[in-house]
Amino acid sequence: MRKLAGMLLIAVTLLIPCTLWAADGSEILSIVMKENKTIYSVLRLTSTVGTSFLPENFVKLPEVSPIVRVDFVVQPDFTYIGPQTVTLLLVYDSGDTATVAAQLVLEEKLNDTTPPVFEPILNRYAQINSEIDYITGIAATDDSGFCEITVDSHEVDPTAAGRYRLLYTATDAAGNSVTQEAFLALSKILPQTVFNAADGILKEITTDEMTQKEKARAIFDYVVHGFRYTTNSEHNNAIDGAHQAFTRKSGDCFIFYSSSEVLLTRAGIPNIQVRRLVTPQNGYAPHYWNLIDVGEGWYYYDSTPIARNLGRDRFYFTESELQQLAKQIGTGAYFYDESLYPKAVWE
Repeated sequence: MRKLAGMLLIAVTLLIPCTLWAADGSEILSIVMKENKTIYSVLRLTSTVGTSFLPENFVKLPEVSPIVRVDFVVQPDFTYIGPQTVTLLLVYDSGDTATVAAQLVLEEKLNDTTPPVFEPILNRYAQINSEIDYITGIAATDDSGFCEITVDSHEVDPTAAGRYRLLYTATDAAGNSVTQEAFLALSKILPQTVFNAADGILKEITTDEMTQKEKARAIFDYVVHGFRYTTNSEHNNAIDGAHQAFTRKSGDCFIFYSSSEVLLTRAGIPNIQVRRLVTPQNGYAPHYWNLIDVGEGWYYYDSTPIARNLGRDRFYFTESELQQLAKQIGTGAYFYDESLYPKAVWE
């Protein structure tokens, strides 16, 4: 017996000797009744591993119930294959509480050969000699509802400014996995300083109504016409390069690439640095530009001004157009290692 709100409540727990199913298909373990009215039913839930449930999913309540809240006493393990007891705390409108035991059975998903899919991974930034957050904002989806994300950051030297490769792996409950490359820029200055400048620029040149492609175009026009080309730049990382662009308003191809990268990233547009291979033909001079994806596949984006009339600007061009531009410019203008980058749209 339990005394609730000044009245004597006599509740009877009925154990179900045979399988009884709720209307939603879940199995009823027990029913608690008072005066021939159901107060609540305790359920056994069955699903595939990785599926998450809320506490209230394990208890079936009538439309009018004295129970106002259901909590987990201990969070279930949604990665555990097999049956487990789920202890629940029931909170009544009087403030009294009770604990009940439900059950959860998670089964391995059969014939699951489909790996998770990463959501677009944007460039990541941090200052040297600071704590690096590798995971926030990284997400993947899987048809099982569960996947674990890990990162291989062994190439990163947190004490040295530069651009470092990261490898993210998402693994689902059946062991299917996918790995995706991303990049971290470690800078001498605090990235947020540059972000503040970039966000101010984006507020001036873009609107919420613009598509991602329209925003990329606005960024391209701003960078091409906003900075002066000089040969004085440090080729280290995008944050320090963008800082030079935003403060000095001048630099070589690296600051045009860097400012584009930071502005594109802050606008939520996936982008990747492309670096020319140096050869005697191009005078051992590096060149940097971007690949961008606004939802139509990867396209090239080269915001460095060029004096020569090419008949077009270098915003949003395909692989076949890159090859045509390379012939027009000559000197190995776009000679790069194709194995290091995702395939651009051909035409």
